[in-house]
Amino acid sequence: MRLNKDMKKMQKLSANCMFFKIFTIVIFCILQCASHIENDKLPYLQGEINMGNKLTARRLASLYISEQRYKKIEMNSSSDLEKKWKNICFEWRRDLNDICKQIFWEFKKVCIKNKVNVDIENDTWKTWRDEVQDRIKMKEEEDYQDYLRFKETQYTTTDMNKFIYEKIVSFKLFNDELLSEKDSFIECLVNKWLKYKEEHFDIKSVK
Repeated sequence: MRLNKDMKKMQKLSANCMFFKIFTIVIFCILQCASHIENDKLPYLQGEINMGNKLTARRLASLYISEQRYKKIEMNSSSDLEKKWKNICFEWRRDLNDICKQIFWEFKKVCIKNKVNVDIENDTWKTWRDEVQDRIKMKEEEDYQDYLRFKETQYTTTDMNKFIYEKIVSFKLFNDELLSEKDSFIECLVNKWLKYKEEHFDIKSVK
């Protein structure tokens, strides 16, 4: 009688061990297959496992697919940010180039009209150009650091659009400020030329 009980107990333990092994193998297979799961492969995977574990497989697969979609959305958002950033920086530099050309030709026109000495003309333009380039470089570095900091945040599409818009506004303000300095820059040139003529031509006339 005791022998029968022991036999039944061993059979029960053996069955439990077998069930545990099967369950472990099924879970392992599910995890191995998860990296290749796509929507159209989900029914096939569910058909390969036993009926008792269908719900578990479906949940695991659903979680994996959701995670992959989320990663894809994050990747697209990062790509969108980089693309938008490059575009507005390109537009800004193009506008800056147009503004500098405009200022240069007005500057040149005044030089010709007033017969400004070539050395003074070149020196004045070079000084102004170097100062502007330094300001542009400084702004570029500051804005790029802002971009890198923002890129590391958990931003939404709304946040991204707001960041890009604020940078566009800051670029426009910078351009407007530069353009507003045109008249004072040209006036400075004329005053410099008049002073030069007064100092040099008057001395020559005295001699």
